[in-house]
Amino acid sequence: MKKIILFASLLLLYSCKTGLITNQEKKGDYMFEKMDYNKWEKDNAAFKDVENPSLYNLKDGSFVDPSYPDWGILPPKPAFYTIYKLYYKNSGIIKEKGKYFGECDPGSTIMKIGIWTYFDEQGKVIREEDEDKKFGAFGYNEVLAFLDHEGQINLRNGKNREKLEIYYDFSKNSSEKLWKVVVEKGKPYSVPNLDGMDGERMEQKVKTYYLDGNTGEIIARKDLIKYKEIIPGFEWTYPDLK
Repeated sequence: MKKIILFASLLLLYSCKTGLITNQEKKGDYMFEKMDYNKWEKDNAAFKDVENPSLYNLKDGSFVDPSYPDWGILPPKPAFYTIYKLYYKNSGIIKEKGKYFGECDPGSTIMKIGIWTYFDEQGKVIREEDEDKKFGAFGYNEVLAFLDHEGQINLRNGKNREKLEIYYDFSKNSSEKLWKVVVEKGKPYSVPNLDGMDGERMEQKVKTYYLDGNTGEIIARKDLIKYKEIIPGFEWTYPDLK
């Protein structure tokens, strides 16, 4: 019954304007791009983020991290993906572009999704890679629909997209696939340091889901042993599971 409800929810969400991710750039659908970073920086100087001057908060609600030649763009809510672009440093011509799942910050976990396109120094396409081939029947849009159904996010307005950490484990040598979703709950809080050390450390309450990447079944932590072969550092991460 739960699978039927989730499937119905997914169909409904696809019919509305939501944060479900579509491959807006299909294979062979691309435009020649060239970036004049100095001009862009000058034209958008007024949109520098007050708290983090290396970021730009544009008028349309998107955030841009122009760490040239790398370029990260977080579209306005309800989008649940980040656009990545890399340019040839000397010419400003596009070198590669694609999407990451979720809101990606420096140091965060990144997951390529959709079509990634790679260009030569003249801006001509040299290859395209479909990153969605690694996913099972229960892909990232199904994960988003599940989280929306659980009330953890809102796909219509993008609520809580900044509170997600999503991991995906798979192997070419195994048919098993696993999603791990960590949702931050509330605000971080301080607690005393361990072992009598002075000061405090910050902690964060979270809700964690494990979802089978083929079926969407919710997996109990104690049953993760089934996915041992595809989870990197399984013994270190889950020392209590044998």
